[in-house]
Amino acid sequence: MKMRRRSISDPYGNPVRTTAGRSGSHRFIAVMLVCLFTGMQGYEAGAAGSVSHAGNKSTKKNTSVRSNAFQKKANRYPVHRDVPALPDVLHVKYADGSTAKGDPLQRQSVLARIGAEREEHLFPHRSMSRSPISQIRRLHLRSGTDVYEAAETLMEDPSVEWAEPVYIRELYYDPSDTLISRQWYLGTIHATEAWELFRGDSTIVIGIIDTGVNFTHPDLAAHIWTNPNEIPGNGVDDDGNGVVDDINGYDFADNDNDPTPSTTVVVGPSYHGTTTAGIAAAVTDNVTGIASPSFNARIMAVKTSNDDDENQYVVAGYEGIEYAAFNGAHIINCSFGGPGASNYEQAIIEDAIALGALIVAAAGNEDIETEAYPASYPGVLSVAATDQNDLKSNFSNYDYSIDLSAPGVSMYTTLNEGYAYANGTSYSAPLVSSVAALVMGYYPEWTGLQVGEQVRVSSVSYNNPPAYYEEKLGRGIVDAYRALTLVSPSIRIADYSFTEGAGSNGDGIFDPGEQIRLQFSLINYLEPASNILLTVQTDHPDVSVTDGEFAAGSLGMLEQVSNAGDPVVLQIDPLAERGQSVDLLFRINAGGGYEDLAHLQFTISPSYAEVAGSNVSLTITATGKLGFADYPDNRQGEGFLYKGENLLFEGAVMAATGATRVSDAARGADQNGQNNDFQPIQGGEVVVWRPGPLADEQGRSIFTDELASGNLNLKVRNESLGFGDAGAEDFILLSYTLKPTIMTRIEGLFFGLFMDWDVGNNGLNARLNKPGWDGSRSLGFIYDYPTGLCGGLAVVSQGGATVYASVHNPDDIYNGYTDLEKWSDLSHGIQTITRNNADDYSHVVGIGPVTIDPGDSVIVGFAVIAGDDSSDVKVNADAAQAKWQELYESTGVADEGTAAPAAFALRGNYPNPFNPETAVVYDLAGAADVVLTVHDLLGREVARLVDEHRPAGQYEAVWDGTSNGKAVPAGIYFARLQARPGARIGAGPESGDFSAVRKMLLVR
Repeated sequence: MKMRRRSISDPYGNPVRTTAGRSGSHRFIAVMLVCLFTGMQGYEAGAAGSVSHAGNKSTKKNTSVRSNAFQKKANRYPVHRDVPALPDVLHVKYADGSTAKGDPLQRQSVLARIGAEREEHLFPHRSMSRSPISQIRRLHLRSGTDVYEAAETLMEDPSVEWAEPVYIRELYYDPSDTLISRQWYLGTIHATEAWELFRGDSTIVIGIIDTGVNFTHPDLAAHIWTNPNEIPGNGVDDDGNGVVDDINGYDFADNDNDPTPSTTVVVGPSYHGTTTAGIAAAVTDNVTGIASPSFNARIMAVKTSNDDDENQYVVAGYEGIEYAAFNGAHIINCSFGGPGASNYEQAIIEDAIALGALIVAAAGNEDIETEAYPASYPGVLSVAATDQNDLKSNFSNYDYSIDLSAPGVSMYTTLNEGYAYANGTSYSAPLVSSVAALVMGYYPEWTGLQVGEQVRVSSVSYNNPPAYYEEKLGRGIVDAYRALTLVSPSIRIADYSFTEGAGSNGDGIFDPGEQIRLQFSLINYLEPASNILLTVQTDHPDVSVTDGEFAAGSLGMLEQVSNAGDPVVLQIDPLAERGQSVDLLFRINAGGGYEDLAHLQFTISPSYAEVAGSNVSLTITATGKLGFADYPDNRQGEGFLYKGENLLFEGAVMAATGATRVSDAARGADQNGQNNDFQPIQGGEVVVWRPGPLADEQGRSIFTDELASGNLNLKVRNESLGFGDAGAEDFILLSYTLKPTIMTRIEGLFFGLFMDWDVGNNGLNARLNKPGWDGSRSLGFIYDYPTGLCGGLAVVSQGGATVYASVHNPDDIYNGYTDLEKWSDLSHGIQTITRNNADDYSHVVGIGPVTIDPGDSVIVGFAVIAGDDSSDVKVNADAAQAKWQELYESTGVADEGTAAPAAFALRGNYPNPFNPETAVVYDLAGAADVVLTVHDLLGREVARLVDEHRPAGQYEAVWDGTSNGKAVPAGIYFARLQARPGARIGAGPESGDFSAVRKMLLVR
């Protein structure tokens, strides 16, 4: 029937012109309402097309114009050893849709090595569509296999794009509390005003990826989705979606067609899915219970937690997302998450977006600034929680990646067969999902990404939020009425890249003094926009912006534009401190008063990275810190992980020649501060090779103590080595090469590492630790008294440790660690342990005194070790010392009992290009007189690195880019190796002289 035009006002008193709804339904489309708000970047998206779903006769929108944010290279995310994972299974994706690439024999060898027993095609029903996820397999491994090591090993196969463990995700759940009257939040989001315009569409489906949904609840039963293309009980996958008899959804954790909550473990978390479903799609206007903003949307129940798990961890959330998207869910709600981005998860997210779905995810409940997944994946609408005063809840996470907020406190919702109050971002997310379902029904021609942008851009800005949270809670608070009525563009950054600019050294690291060029593209998801102007700003004192404005002109719906021809130029101050994160603010304005914000970040000379072995991983830095780069916050780094558990609270280099000449990176006299006496030299930032010349993972950094008051003129070159071979999997080797920065002598130098171990239960058992010292192994160790779990530090270089001090933290350093105390710990030799009761301990292990003449250097080797108990650590200390001798102190094949290199070889240098120094690696198949020199383009000798007799083995020599103590110009140089076998130790395997030349590039 025809509807007459009428005039109404919005909840804010603004007039809104409306017109009749579509297809004779009682819908009104608002055509004018201009309200101005600011927002932020964090929800990336793509554009629209159309594709028909198998298993669902409705037509869904497809993002055929994809954001380049999704076009990322393989191995986009590393293996996260600190994130819990399912035992004995991996996810693997083969490159370019082919399992035939690479050497089949090599693949079989790798599969046998990791204990693979069988391979499962996860999504065979997608193979005909050529979807990238059709090449994802689940690999079942032999029981007890280290899944983290297996994943890293599998990526040696060139046909493997990525491999990773199956991460377990945790529900964002908070206990219920009775606070205020029922459903106060519907008034906050103006749901009743929205219902005046539109009361939902019963064809819209919300996928609840959770712990299952109670189908018999009186306020949910009428809204449970039924699969129209599946015949009940025939044991056949009628609709070809990969599962059988999924009439009302599926349980991917227990692999059955019953997606209702567990009856085996009846605990609070098992009802989580029912509570989120009530917020999202409780039946409205049925004289029963509660209402939901979506009014008429259906609930697709997708259970992803095991029936017998008391914690109800999400172990199959992404299989659930894929199922929901493939089976026609328009909105997919994810009230779960965790740290550590995943290649597998990202692939599923991208596929779901390509199928036209909107994914809404909770930001998490730890009250910290952090990224969490799936909320922080590109294309996902990330939701924080607010309270009754429209302020951030006391539990909600916050971050620039948040898109908007929604009420999440005292949320009255369905529980079991009744109702209860609940708190958490777990309930903010389904409230946004519910509003999005309402919008999807109102604008059926839009993709999920467009619906998400409409919900985001129409949110109501915060009223004077605390400065600390400003722009870290998204654009505003969700508003159902404005989501239906606001007519606005939504202009976002679709993709971007940072590259080095004019005068930079081209090493890919943004150094002080360098120029950076920023290119990006913009996409407009919604209404056409004109006079678009983007301005890039930063308040960072060490970075200036030029060419920071980009006039983008006009953009229609789903149109894009790039600034490739006029990039933004960023200039880093030559004196900028390295390791700083720089935040860039993008202000986006368009005609009609449109305003929006976005944020991007880059790091000036990243100062930390991880080096891992099979069972251990250590964060290294270019500032002398170990474990973490930002004591006491300890957010930059992972610590020292042993089988996924962190054992280290703080680690740091300490060097001194007297009580007033101390250079260190440990905590200072103020217990809440850390000394920052070391900084990387230009080109000395952390670099990690996988594999490296000497190890499976090898890191390098170079720093000096020039920031210290009364500095020692000390230059330190650190190499960090991690190993995957048997017997070497439980330690990281650290090599420190010490030399003067100027032509001066350093006398009476003591050098060591300070390690504050917090061993047991990821550091929670720190007050139950005990110290120990094994002088025969130069090994200090600290262990968890209840379990025996142990961390240790040993000097493995020749001569062993001459410094050991046990530090009782409550007495010695809880009130700060002074230079006098550090000098005492470094200079008093091997000190007796005076306290060994269970408590919190640190120790200092090192060498000294040593004297270093101008132009000379001293190499000190340490091993950071872990073990199941102190006996295990001692065995690993012996293995670490043997590995050090093999790599750094080899005295011949016979003495070492190891095979010599097969041939003489000059392997080249790393890094290359380099600045300021590089390591030249060469092999000697037998004992030989060796001359290793550096020459310029004219053939003139610039430096002589080696001129001596050496036994068989692999060696490296470092060239610091100088000749006779003076820096040489940038340019091409040549390393020349000459070796004459035999001579003093007997004939080698080859006769005659060996000579080879390699090109090197020095950049300044």
